[in-house]
Amino acid sequence: MIPNMYSDDVKFEKISDARILSYGGKELRGTTRSLHEIPGYPELIMKKAVNSPLVNWTEHLMYKWCGERGNDLPLAKVESISKTGKYLVMERLCTARPPSIPEFGPPWLTDRKTDAFRTDSTGTLKICDYGSVNLGSYIGTEQYLDEGANNPLYRSCDALDDGCYAQLRGDRISTDDHRDVFKCKVDETKVVIEATGSYLENAIEFLIYTSLLRANATQLCFFPAFEISASGRYIVAENLTSWDAVKPTAVHGIPEWLTNSVRTLRTDGAGKFKIESWGSTDLTPVLKSVRDVRYHGVPVPLTTGPKKISLEP
Repeated sequence: MIPNMYSDDVKFEKISDARILSYGGKELRGTTRSLHEIPGYPELIMKKAVNSPLVNWTEHLMYKWCGERGNDLPLAKVESISKTGKYLVMERLCTARPPSIPEFGPPWLTDRKTDAFRTDSTGTLKICDYGSVNLGSYIGTEQYLDEGANNPLYRSCDALDDGCYAQLRGDRISTDDHRDVFKCKVDETKVVIEATGSYLENAIEFLIYTSLLRANATQLCFFPAFEISASGRYIVAENLTSWDAVKPTAVHGIPEWLTNSVRTLRTDGAGKFKIESWGSTDLTPVLKSVRDVRYHGVPVPLTTGPKKISLEP
């Protein structure tokens, strides 16, 4: 039985074949993930994160926002993902690949390669690798005039491991069902956020923040600078302050796609409004309009479904 969404990693590990899948005598292993069979489920595949699971989380979120909610994008179905994102269960497609990169797929897909495209059992072309995306032009608008000058500090997700971040935890400030917030021992202007349940909220914040950062979007001014651990378990962010006055009902310029934005408004050291938490954001309404896929240079209405092509054996 396939574990439910966000179940413990050990449940996924138990149903996965330890051996890495191979095709044509070559192991199906990339720089970030390896592929494994799931005994008893020939129609599914297990993607195991090698280092950071953030690429698994990206596929889970893009399918959630663009695949399962009526957008009809030709994405291989994500069946489940583990609590930390280390294991992702996806629809298994055929091993044959297109002879060349199809002019087909959502415009936010950045890692376009023949290996990313496969057919399902009906011969319908789908995308099986969509963990590399750029959402900046869809969730951000204007750009800063002085590129980089206003960008918050961001450290690469593989800069520090979990042990380094755990040592930064001071006194606990707050807790909820998913995350704990601690003072930072070495810098009072920052806090350490630890995922205690699913790493989903951390992953959402990472994806949105880095997309805005790459686009150098104006909306960055509403987000506190932060860095994330390799596993996605820990985030170090600006320590925003609350206030005693009545919170505003709206702040001009805050992205409309943010959910619960007013409730999570805080101020930074300079008194500027910033969003303390955006881990519950749902980008479905924004990405629903991004439906332009292309096939041999001709737009394909997604309402009719992706076209079929003949593949080399």
